[in-house]
Amino acid sequence: MTSKRCCTRQGEAQDWWEAFEYGRPANAPPITWQEFRENFRSYHILEGLIELKQGEFHALKQGFMSVVEYRDKFTQLSRYAPKEVADDADKQHLFLNGLYDGLQLQLMSNTYPNFQTLVNRTIVIDNKRKEMEVKKRRLQG
Repeated sequence: MTSKRCCTRQGEAQDWWEAFEYGRPANAPPITWQEFRENFRSYHILEGLIELKQGEFHALKQGFMSVVEYRDKFTQLSRYAPKEVADDADKQHLFLNGLYDGLQLQLMSNTYPNFQTLVNRTIVIDNKRKEMEVKKRRLQG
């Protein structure tokens, strides 16, 4: 009964896995995570969709998103361009280029040891900018 519930819950993924295992030679080495991931992606994620998401990733700009929303969208879409964000410096460069100009300008003059440090600094600077805008509006009003 456990086996039947497992298969029912898994549906198409279970069917794919069983077909994948069946298609391998009996004496094949254990399946690595990389092998599983590549085969699963090639079967379930259409190449055209990946290309569309890569294009969306390259066109991504912060716009009206908060830094956290932008970071989340950047992270989500970067999954479709893994080679372009494999190197931390490249990942930082792409993230920085998508930020609005004023924030980019403030961050460009520094070097950050890693992507997370850049994101943290971006949040702090953007928050300070927002505080200053609120003070400015109060003074003007």
